[in-house]
Amino acid sequence: MLRYAAMMMIAGLLMVSVLPGTANAENDIEGLMKTIAGGKGGAHKVLKKLLATPETDWEKVSAETKKYAEATGKLGATKPEKGDSKSWEKLCKEFDAAAKELNAAATKKDKKAADTAYGKLSESCEVCHEAHR
Repeated sequence: MLRYAAMMMIAGLLMVSVLPGTANAENDIEGLMKTIAGGKGGAHKVLKKLLATPETDWEKVSAETKKYAEATGKLGATKPEKGDSKSWEKLCKEFDAAAKELNAAATKKDKKAADTAYGKLSESCEVCHEAHR
């Protein structure tokens, strides 16, 4: 009886793992955007606070920019809710390039470059959301 219950539980878990939207949450738009901007823990919001402090904690900034750049690198492989695919590709490349600039600035501990790249990322949100959300 215990063996049967265990097998049923495993079968149930396998079925849930193949439902749409659950198999690759870290690789779909919703999961990636949660990593980038979701709630208080999204990289964008965390970086805003970290970059605003007088004494920049570059270790924390670097950890967040790495997470940010990894997520933006995957975004272009997804399909948007609406909008033209060429626009999506262009905006994703620009977003990814700015995230990589930010990550490079953090690695170099270059506050001015980090602020500039962060500004580019902030400005890109509305344009992309209008076209593809």
